[in-house]
Amino acid sequence: MSDKTQTNVVRVRFPNESYYDTIPNFSWDEFKPEKYFYDCVFGWWNEVYICVNKDDYDDAKNCR
Repeated sequence: MSDKTQTNVVRVRFPNESYYDTIPNFSWDEFKPEKYFYDCVFGWWNEVYICVNKDDYDDAKNCR
């Protein structure tokens, strides 16, 4: 698996869920962050309000 593919795998919590789902090929361009917390970043993705794992968000932000 290439590094690019692995960096696009993101842990996401959807509304009313208490666990993260792994989303392959996550498009950061479609994610609009709004609220930042120590463990996750809340924002809009494809018209759904989600929580993205903060480590995944920080890793992607540093790679761009």
